[in-house]
Amino acid sequence: MAHVSLLELISAGFWAMLPARDILMMTEALIQAVWERGEVVLGHDPGRWRKDRCGAWMSRDSYENRESDFGWVADRINVTEPDSLTNLRPLQWRNGVDKRDGRLACYITAVGTENIDANK
Repeated sequence: MAHVSLLELISAGFWAMLPARDILMMTEALIQAVWERGEVVLGHDPGRWRKDRCGAWMSRDSYENRESDFGWVADRINVTEPDSLTNLRPLQWRNGVDKRDGRLACYITAVGTENIDANK
């Protein structure tokens, strides 16, 4: 029998087959895997800081923190597809709120080490 990792199971959509403790472990593994899809910026600790597709800074410890300028979410690239790793990307939470015509709407970007409103 081939060994299958928890991350492979979540990517394949097999949530219901796992005990609750495994789902929690798998969720943490998926969150980390999504985080690792963010842009690494030279000179910044990639375990703590990355940028999203819009160029906005994200802080690893601010996952789903909508009160932080550096909060981020695991965003579905294609909303009609399941939450597999290939369909998830890290986004600063305000950039993940709205998509126009299926395209990413970048409300927040960065200048230097600060996130700014992209429309100002």
